[in-house]
Amino acid sequence: MKLMQVGDESLSAFLLESGVLSRRALEEVLYAEGERQEPLAERLITGGYLSRDEMRRTHAHLLGVPFIELSHEMLQEEALYLIPEPMARGRSVVAFRQSGDEVEVALLDLDDLEALEACLTDAATRGFD
Repeated sequence: MKLMQVGDESLSAFLLESGVLSRRALEEVLYAEGERQEPLAERLITGGYLSRDEMRRTHAHLLGVPFIELSHEMLQEEALYLIPEPMARGRSVVAFRQSGDEVEVALLDLDDLEALEACLTDAATRGFD
């Protein structure tokens, strides 16, 4: 399920406006890769213009979703146990903070809404918001 996609036009405009990518570099990717059907994001990554993490950060910004680097966060041990390990590993999702009945989770793939929905369903059955 790919519901939270960022279109190539939106991505191009943001990368140019923010100065992350020059117009020339963008044109190189767009025209040199003219025959390829890959999304712009993938072409930018494989071409070495942006790292996968830089692209994740960009997508998060465009979607209005916070980008969290877990290496900079204090993970609450009790939160880590809220998502069953097989689900966490299989879906690349982790609960990292809990406050009362609220739980903050991090997803590796913003397009994987199934993972988020599965976590929300599981959490709701256990009384979390």
